[in-house]
Parts: sequence; structure tokens; C-alpha cells
Amino acid sequence: MCNTNVLKAIYKYSRLGNFEMDDIYSSSNRINRVGDQLEYFVKDLFCDTFDTPKKDDKEREYANYFSWDGNKNNPPDFMIAQGDSFEVKKLTSTYGQIQLNSSYPHQKLYSDDSRITNDCRDCESSRGGWEEKDLVYVIGRVPRGSKEVDFIWLVYGDCWAAPRDVYERLASKVSDKINEGVTDLDHGELSEDTNELGRINRVDPLGRTLLRMRGMWIMKHPASYYKDKVPEYNNIIDGGSPLISVIRKSKFESFSNNDRELLENSDEIQIFDIDAPDPGNPANRIDIKLIVTGG
Repeated sequence: MCNTNVLKAIYKYSRLGNFEMDDIYSSSNRINRVGDQLEYFVKDLFCDTFDTPKKDDKEREYANYFSWDGNKNNPPDFMIAQGDSFEVKKLTSTYGQIQLNSSYPHQKLYSDDSRITNDCRDCESSRGGWEEKDLVYVIGRVPRGSKEVDFIWLVYGDCWAAPRDVYERLASKVSDKINEGVTDLDHGELSEDTNELGRINRVDPLGRTLLRMRGMWIMKHPASYYKDKVPEYNNIIDGGSPLISVIRKSKFESFSNNDRELLENSDEIQIFDIDAPDPGNPANRIDIKLIVTGG
């Protein structure tokens, strides 16, 4: 397995001269196409495969870095072998809300999450397996009609999302209330085996219809808080295609000296030390490394 990580990707991004996304994509749906292109762009960033022209060759190279390369219906979008996990989100607006659909915000990815596949759960079994991974949200802005990445926020979930029990308690309470409210149906069978808030099968007399009740989670853009912590943020955004990374100081210091020094000694990268409210307990503060490239 080749070695890659967030700090290496930030450094590579700081040295890019071209932010245009590749035409390679897996979806024929026009709406999904740009999201697919952005995902390939991010994977190329981590694997240094921008110059690899064919999709099959890219994916063959990805296998040297990733233990999980994602699928369309289950999180995450990719996982570094024995490293972090990633969710890639595409926006056309500058600070738009992040549509998470049925998956609540995550600080980390857990192997007991019912939304991941067994293949993902077992993908590192030959290396001792995994129970949890840090999760990174990669939020890229691609203006409507453009093929070029305008800017990217790369934010660790534990700098923005609450612990998972906060969301799971709410979902459980909502699901319980739904179940209480459908006990006197004229028709229908309440399903107990579902990842949704609720599901009723055989709604009509002939059992031809079912009702799915899904949570649609929406997350504020991390820029809504962290942009005010970046000196001359508006100038940076207007000046190029920057990448802004939000990472806990303790996580930053867990990387090798060589990887940290790549960033610390680069003229294209600025690193700011800030503190921020702990997403699990706002009475506490957490130490953050705010890393800015370009602009």
C-alpha cells in the first residue's frame, strides 16, 4: 500500500496549477455528473493521479491507497487504508447548506454503522480490521456551468459535528413517536427492520403500496463559523482556488514530522492556531489548526 494522508493532499493542492475537473464520471445523470467529477478530483489529489487519463487506470491506482473506494448508496466515499474516511460534497453556492440526506453529521465513521456495507466493514480485515475512523468532509464549490473547482473546505467531523449519540437519540425519539401514532391503522404493517425513521408495508387493502419515512439531515457549511477566523478571507476566496482545512491540533500533531514540515515550510500555505467551541460541549474549547492554501 502507498502512503497518503490529508497533509500530503493539502501540500499537493497548494502546488496545483490547474483546478479543472476531469471529464471522467460514472453517472449519465447531468445533476450527479459534477458531483462525480469532484469526487474523482479529490481522489486524484490524494493519489497523485491527475495525469492518469483512463478511469480504469485511475481506479487501479486508487487501490494502492484506499481500502474502500465507495459506492453510490452507502457512506463513505472512500477510506485511506488504515487512515481516515472521507465524504465529498459538491455545492454551487458559496456557503450553501450541506445536504446529508438520511445520514446525520458524523464526527467519526464506526464499523457498527448500519448504513455501511459489509464489504466496507471488512475491507481491512487482513490488516487487523477497523472499529472507527476519523471522518473528513470535503466540501467543494463548483459554480453552475463550470468545470473548475472554485475552492474546497476540508473539515474533520470532530471540529464541526456533535457526537453520534446526539443525533441517534433524536432519531430514536422521532421513530418511537411515529410508531406510537400508527398502531391503529386500517391497513398496513409497521416494519421493525429499517434504517429509516419508519416504514409501513401493505398500506392499501391489496398490499400494493408502502410508506417510507426518511430523515433528511442538513448541515450548515463550516464556513458559517470558520471563515471569520481566516485573515482576509474574502480576498483569499476571490484570489484563486484556495483549500481551507480545519483539523484539531492533536490530530495535526499525530502526523509525521516530515508531513507537518511540508506545510510549515511552504510559502503557499498559511497555518493559524485558533480555538473553537467543542461540538460535544460548547462550554469547552478545542485547539484547531486552520490551514489555508492559495488565494
